[in-house]
Amino acid sequence: RSLAAMISFNQSSGKAYSGVWRDLAIHHRTTEVDAMYGPVVELGSRHGLACPTLCALIEMVRRIEREGGQGDDNLLRLAGVDA
Repeated sequence: RSLAAMISFNQSSGKAYSGVWRDLAIHHRTTEVDAMYGPVVELGSRHGLACPTLCALIEMVRRIEREGGQGDDNLLRLAGVDA
């Protein structure tokens, strides 16, 4: 339901892609991935939660920032992370 609500809300938006996507695909610049998700990983760590999928996502975005390579195969890699 949450995803459906988000899709419904964003369908009326003039922006078809997220800011992170635009930073990577169009502007070829670094994103705010560390600022957005680093604190979540840190907080999880303090509570004994490893957050492996989120850590993999952060590393994936950093790799794309350095090397490019956006593609659906990245989603398959994330799906294979042992959460």
